[in-house]
Parts: sequence; C-alpha cells; structure tokens
Amino acid sequence: MLKNFYISILIFVHISLLISCGQSDDVLSVIVYVPNTVEDGAANESFVVAMQKIESEIGSDGFSVTYQENVLPEQLAANIAALETEYDLIVLHHPLFRSSLSTLANANIEQRFAIWSGISPTDNVFVYDVKSAEPGFVNGRLAASLSENQQLAIITVEQSADLQLYAEGFELGAKNFNPDIQLNVVQAEISTIDQIVSEQISLGVDGFSGNGHGIVESITENDLFWFGNYVDQRNISETQVVVSQVYDWTVAFDEFFYFMEEENKVGGESYVLTMENSGILMRYNTPYGNSVVRQFGDEGLFNVINGQVDLP
Repeated sequence: MLKNFYISILIFVHISLLISCGQSDDVLSVIVYVPNTVEDGAANESFVVAMQKIESEIGSDGFSVTYQENVLPEQLAANIAALETEYDLIVLHHPLFRSSLSTLANANIEQRFAIWSGISPTDNVFVYDVKSAEPGFVNGRLAASLSENQQLAIITVEQSADLQLYAEGFELGAKNFNPDIQLNVVQAEISTIDQIVSEQISLGVDGFSGNGHGIVESITENDLFWFGNYVDQRNISETQVVVSQVYDWTVAFDEFFYFMEEENKVGGESYVLTMENSGILMRYNTPYGNSVVRQFGDEGLFNVINGQVDLP
C-alpha cells in the first residue's frame, strides 16, 4: 500500500512538472473499451470510479480518459484503427477482448495496451486481474450468518470468469458457516430480474448477491439482504445492503502509469488485485460497521489474507 502511495505521488509530481514547464499538451491520455455500458452497476462502473480517482489526484490538465461503450470483440480492430488521436494507453476492460488482443498488439507494436485477463503480459501489453474468489468467500460467509432460511442466491446478468470465481468463493464461504446451506446461481436478463427475484424469494432465499443494475433495487424493495459486488452500492439501502465488495483498479493502474512515465515501459508488467494489496475493499454499511457482523466479516478477510482458506 505504501508503494502505491509513492507511485501516485511520483506520477503527480512528474506530470505537474511537465505542465509547469509549458508542456501542457503532454497529457497522459487513456481510452477504455467495454463490451457494454460503463453505467452497469458492476465492473465497468467501478473502473470509471477508479479513473475519476486518478484524475482527481493528477488533475484534468495532466490526465484524460475516454470511453468506448458497446464494442464487441470482432469490432475492436476496426474501432482502434479508426482512432484519430494517439492514446498513451488503450485499455480493454473485459476478458472477452483477449481473443483480439494478440493480433492488435502485434500490429501496433509501439502502442501500449492493458487488458483485464488472466494471461501473461507481453512487450506492449500490461495485464491486470483480480482474485474475485476472495471477496466471494467473505460475502458468502457473511450471507450465511445472516440468513434465517439458509437459502442464498447469486443473480447475474452477465457471465464472466471473475464472476464465476466469485460465485465459487461465495459458496465456499457460505458452506464454511453451514455445510448444508443452499446456494442458487441464476442467469437472468435485465427484463426478467423482478420475476427471477420473486421466484427465488418463493424458494425461501433471503440473502442475495450478483451483478447488474436493477437486481439490488428489486431485492432491497423486498427487505432482503444484499451483498454488493464490484462497486460501492451502500447508498441504495442502508439496512438491506450489508456490505459492498469494491474493486479499486487504481492499485494496478498507479503501477502501470509509473512504469510508463518513469521507466518508459510499453508493457510487460502484470498486477492482480487482492485483499492483501487493498485492490479489493469491503465497505460496510452504517448499521453493520461497528457490529458483530463487521467482526465476523473481518475474521473471514484475515483468514483469506493469511492463506488459511483454500480458494480457486
């Protein structure tokens, strides 16, 4: 954590010096590609929050970020070829783009890329990933401890590798508390969320997690527990949203920007967000922040950090 603090300061000082010397056009520019919308209530939205945090540290005169939404993997090459402005970093914020990356990176060897995916970095590619089973374990254990019916559900509107690992960790955490607990993992369309939630409630489910807009609101309206994933959702309901597991992507990108600005690297580095390096944060809502719920959650977190849990 201390290292990341110094990295942020170095980036800030470096860019501030460029601006003060009259090089105001020397802005660290980033373009981010996502296969859906950035306002997804999940991983994309958490990335926007991270970039806003970096911009607030560096200043808008030294940092700029642009988003390209609803870009499919097969459209990626054409989109990048059509760029009129050279960006310092092209971010592919979804593992779906992995299939297109090799061709793009080889065709643009001087261009820096960063991708969210569990692959090895190459000369002009930075790679970032997340150990999503870790917060899954903590949330699952907490959910089981608060569930009266011992019936839990994860509802998703988009499947991804990290969400699958989150669900596996969630189940491990829940069964760590009660080996006989029932967990339903359900895929839903946005238009059917209310129906899916109602069906799960009729089965006795009283604790939920998952991703996507609409799910949280539907669950909290029914006075049931929600365990947030990706982005801070505490403001939706103070009592029903117990905790939000938040991805702080700045932990990875502070490092990447340091390598770019101070060591002139084009790629070749990787970073994995974990609970230990504070890339994954647990944000408890007010009623639970100083309670036995928080203590129980922290116990699970420390077990994860200390390697006492065998996670996927």
